[in-house]
Amino acid sequence: MVAEVKASVQERKFQELKNEATSIKCRVDELFGSNNEKAEIVTDVESNNMDISIDYNAAAKLAYASSNKSMDFESFVKVYVADTVAMVAAKNPYK
Repeated sequence: MVAEVKASVQERKFQELKNEATSIKCRVDELFGSNNEKAEIVTDVESNNMDISIDYNAAAKLAYASSNKSMDFESFVKVYVADTVAMVAAKNPYK
């Protein structure tokens, strides 16, 4: 009798956990979509041969856009690179 009760309790707990796992999986699928949708998006991007490269001077362009533009871009890049190199060198722990 005790063994039967234990088996019954274990079976009920197993079913509860299984239902909870199914519920969680459904919520994850709702939030993030199914893997098939992700695969279709990746395939779509690859098939369109989209250029997703980042321009070499992207950081300098962003900094120039937020500056007062008191100098032309080429001069700004030279100053920006020099300042950036100086900041990185100042943080070098092996100096």
